[in-house]
Amino acid sequence: MALPLNDAQDTPQLRPAALTRTDAWFALGVALLALLFGAAALSGPSTFGQYEDDGVYLVTARALAEGRGYRHLELPSEPYQTKYPILYPALLSLVWRVAPSFPANVAVAQWLNVVLNAASAVIAYRLLRRAWDLPRAIAAGSAALAAANPMTLATVETTMSEPLFTLLALAALERLTAWCDAGGGGRRPRDSFAAGAAAGLLAAGAALTRSIGVALLAALLCAAVTTRRWRSGVAAALLLIVAVGANAGWKSWAASQNQADPRNAAFRYDLDYGTWYAQAWPVLPRVLYHNAAALAFFLFYGVVGPPAAWVGAAMQAGPLRGLALYLLILAMLLLIALGFYVRWRRSAVPLNASLLLYLLLVWAWPFDPSRFLVPILPMLIAAALMGLHAAVCGAFVCFEQLGAARRRRHRRRAGGPATDRAPRFARGVALAAAAMLLGRYAVEAAGSPRVGWLLTPTDGPARDALVEFLRDRTRAEAVVAARQAGYLHLATGRKCLPYYPVDDPIAIYYSPARNVLFCGVGQTRGEFEAFRGYFEAHVLDYYRRAGVTHVVTPGPEWEDKHRVIVQFAEKQPSMFRLVTDVRGRTVYEFLQAQ
Repeated sequence: MALPLNDAQDTPQLRPAALTRTDAWFALGVALLALLFGAAALSGPSTFGQYEDDGVYLVTARALAEGRGYRHLELPSEPYQTKYPILYPALLSLVWRVAPSFPANVAVAQWLNVVLNAASAVIAYRLLRRAWDLPRAIAAGSAALAAANPMTLATVETTMSEPLFTLLALAALERLTAWCDAGGGGRRPRDSFAAGAAAGLLAAGAALTRSIGVALLAALLCAAVTTRRWRSGVAAALLLIVAVGANAGWKSWAASQNQADPRNAAFRYDLDYGTWYAQAWPVLPRVLYHNAAALAFFLFYGVVGPPAAWVGAAMQAGPLRGLALYLLILAMLLLIALGFYVRWRRSAVPLNASLLLYLLLVWAWPFDPSRFLVPILPMLIAAALMGLHAAVCGAFVCFEQLGAARRRRHRRRAGGPATDRAPRFARGVALAAAAMLLGRYAVEAAGSPRVGWLLTPTDGPARDALVEFLRDRTRAEAVVAARQAGYLHLATGRKCLPYYPVDDPIAIYYSPARNVLFCGVGQTRGEFEAFRGYFEAHVLDYYRRAGVTHVVTPGPEWEDKHRVIVQFAEKQPSMFRLVTDVRGRTVYEFLQAQ
């Protein structure tokens, strides 16, 4: 028995109704909630610099604002940035022009992300209404939960590109969904090159923010094929292809310029994804195997939002004590799959196609998939709520069929089939689940302003002391290997780079000692020893090629890696001279810099 999640309970609609003034009020409520949770995240302890990438975005933005090109100013050779697309640093460069004082302008950049996140929530609501024809309350709940999610806020409270990418990608999908919407009182735009320009420009902007935005090409092509809007589809696809091609051409030219300086060979990880491609293919089955577990876990965490302390204890307890967690992950995956099944509709073809390609790319990409899920959280949460609705409907129908006599009595009393109550009752269950999650996020925000758990709050006094030491006790031409390299460069003017090399990321993140039961969250002893072996085999060559003069350990919050550097330095007294200890961070002078 089909149980659609539509306002009408007869035949499922093929096309959603046009959005009304009521939808505008729901969208406004979603935006206000997103702003409140974003403000709560920024009111807590700073996490800027914990991703490392956020410092890189700000450094390259400063280079653009100062007219020095798209460059890594923090690295000794100041190479071109050929890894990340340029659009988000270009947006941040406007922040540098308006507020050139660092670190005061970090707050401006963070508030920019809060606003982008709120705008993304509004677009997510519109997309869910148009593509999947969800009831307003469930569409609004899904958008709000995605905006208030700890995984989302972890990128909002730093200067990461996810909020801008999410906004552009969802806006492109919303425009494409309009192509498939020929009913509901709305008039579909004419099939012309101009009609495809909006969706194409938005998709191009997404691809110029994150490389994975190329997944939108599947949405563009599917929208053109299913609606036969060839002119619009060709125009939109051409804009995206031209943007991706222009970016690839510039990166090729910039990479050839970077090769002129031999020091740049030490920064392969920071400058190019090429090392990932070459090293991932031979071990692709291992990458897929481990990424499947990591994706399942982060899908569960992103959709359900369980308490971090309970999750951490369950992941570290082993397979038996963690069985409850694994069963919950499986149940959540089944709900998401069921939700996608019951809402598979013609107007959602572009959205479904892009989601499928996006998830396939994330699955095959050799890196932690958590951040990649942020842009698609609204759809994942909505699918889980739809799956919960369908599961409750199914259970309700089964219960009614087993109690035939009770159903007949109810029909005589109410004048209609008892199963007519199922969709309305199931919708209430889905809304109650969304309200409980949103309430838990609100309690966390009120009790502890920092909502996210994926990042460790920055130890501000320790970092300030390190900045003061580097400014006062090192030469202006010093090259420092340390955590938060971008921040340290902006605060001290010293050239800074990551404290350990990533020439072979597969060896670090996908070692044979990795335990799939930890889902990429915990670290086994074997994994740690694999990192130690990799570090000791490569770090000296890395420091020499980069011209490092000083090395700073990551500090007590990264105890294992801190200990690896200290023990290695103690075994190499001719290469490392102990300088001082700055609030738990040990500073060494590297004596064999070229």
